[in-house]
Amino acid sequence: MKDNEIDFTIKTCEAHLKAVNNPEKALIELYLTRYLLVFIVNKFENRINQIILKHVQCNQGGHKINHYFDKKTKNEYKGKTTSKLCAYLEVFGEEYSKAFDKKTHLKGNELSVSHYNSIIANRHGTAHATQSKLKFDDVVRYYKEAHKVLDLLDASLR
Repeated sequence: MKDNEIDFTIKTCEAHLKAVNNPEKALIELYLTRYLLVFIVNKFENRINQIILKHVQCNQGGHKINHYFDKKTKNEYKGKTTSKLCAYLEVFGEEYSKAFDKKTHLKGNELSVSHYNSIIANRHGTAHATQSKLKFDDVVRYYKEAHKVLDLLDASLR
């Protein structure tokens, strides 16, 4: 699931980087890379919350249950790798966890999963004051594959 806001933000950051032509370009790129990592993960977290809530509303029903899963997902999902997300899905039943695990291990999905997990890990590094190993172009390239993990999640909960 591509996100228009992420795409717009990437283009805006790229335009700023292209316009900068001074010794501080590397520092500006570092700041924009950190911002982009945090922004992408936030958008992923919000989309995952929407996917899970849609599943709950379609299958479980009830205002209190919807409210519970909305809060639980927002609090517990925060920046989980695909393996931790897979474990979280067991809340809904083992079949959902197995479906997601199977989809993430299918040939052709390895790059998406790897890039998704790398974005998550590097976002954590950025948020906890360690250096991200990714450059701006890496984050952009990784996003182009990583967002597909959200499609795998959505398909697993149907």
